[in-house]
Amino acid sequence: MQLPVENEFVMVKRLALTALLLLMAVPALAASPVDLTVYQNGTVLVREVRGFELHKGTGEIAVMGLPRSLRPGTLSAESVTAPKLFRVLSSQFRSGGLSSTQILQRHIGKMVQVVLPDTRDTDSRRVAEARLLGVEGARALLELEDGRMWIGPYEAVMLEQAPADAVLSPVMAWRFRNTGPKRQDVALSYLADGMDWNADMVLTRRGHDQWGLKVWATMRNESGRDFKNARLRLVAGEVSSGAPKPMPRNMLKAEVMVMDAAPGGASRSEFGQWHLYDVGEGFSLPQGAVTQVLLFEVPDMPVQRRLLAESNVGVSPRSGTDRRPLEVRLEIDNKDSDQPMPAGTVRVFEPGPEGTPLFAGEDAVPGVPEGGRAVLRLGRAFDVTMERRQTDFSRSGKHRLIVAYELTLRNAREKTAAVRIRERIPGQWKLLSASAEGRREDAGTLVFDLDVPKKDNLTLTYKVQVELK
Repeated sequence: MQLPVENEFVMVKRLALTALLLLMAVPALAASPVDLTVYQNGTVLVREVRGFELHKGTGEIAVMGLPRSLRPGTLSAESVTAPKLFRVLSSQFRSGGLSSTQILQRHIGKMVQVVLPDTRDTDSRRVAEARLLGVEGARALLELEDGRMWIGPYEAVMLEQAPADAVLSPVMAWRFRNTGPKRQDVALSYLADGMDWNADMVLTRRGHDQWGLKVWATMRNESGRDFKNARLRLVAGEVSSGAPKPMPRNMLKAEVMVMDAAPGGASRSEFGQWHLYDVGEGFSLPQGAVTQVLLFEVPDMPVQRRLLAESNVGVSPRSGTDRRPLEVRLEIDNKDSDQPMPAGTVRVFEPGPEGTPLFAGEDAVPGVPEGGRAVLRLGRAFDVTMERRQTDFSRSGKHRLIVAYELTLRNAREKTAAVRIRERIPGQWKLLSASAEGRREDAGTLVFDLDVPKKDNLTLTYKVQVELK
């Protein structure tokens, strides 16, 4: 049969009204400030106080406005008004958010009303009674009333009754016993997944050797709930949790950056073996959004630039010249900041020809305590190169070798280049001779720190004795 467009709208509105009535049956709760403690492993601890209208005796109540990722076994509820007179006896959590495909799959084999394109008029629509045989995306497999089969697109499916669990948002149903007053404030506490934070640090060179560091906390909310008027705390460090791993950053859907700067940064305190940042109150963390807050800044951070070349000392004769790239590294000494550096990403900016800061690389760093050191790997040097060749290889015993190398460093820049040479040596070894001072960094590493003059070359030679057993 042909259906006027306005009647289709009436049917759609009627279905929407049915779903709305289901939601209205759940009591509305007064909004209150939320206390969020966010961990770096994708877990958030939520604490909030809500007002309830509770009758005397045993009853049931539905609690809404919960995140879809809530861990039901972690929910605790305690009356603030009458702690000894209110008890939750049992609870049932429904995460909600049934998809249209899930609802339709429940109706496979049943008769439904379907809005289909009119095969006689592409601008018209018709409503058909049909048996639903299958659904795949926007296409349906239908058995029409006249026995024909429809395989193709459909615009809407109208059901006689909405499923009882077709709620749009999570619901926690409580069975309770109340011997106290009717109106009570109840404190809720629970863990949820899908919210994490990471440190995004900006290291900027302002003068010749002056660097400033700003540490931002970047939070992603994929918990399934909007949080408003929240007090925000952040825990830095690895806290063991049974939560699933956070969603990879590159798989998050549309995100909105919300910039909130806490005046003067966050206050920090120790919490067990970790650090707790109290960012403040009044924050909004919408579902699917990225929120960034300033934790702290260090106006003068000691930083040293080095070029690093790492090589293995061979235990067999080698010929020819080996050209080695030099890795650009920045070493941050966290000794005067009075702040530990949380784990995260450090992005480096340096002045360009016109003085405008330009991006100069980034690297992930683990947490760095006060007095510790962070090493950033920023890429390969362009104008400083190294050539390395073996100049001697001989045996002085069954397991004893004498090995010598020559390393030539070329600096085409207008500034002196600080270069660290790190040679990995197997077995037991000792340095016999060298053209520059070398040091044993550990049992298997010989290190030379060299300054290569601008627009000049520098040659390093050394000889080691190696015992192999």
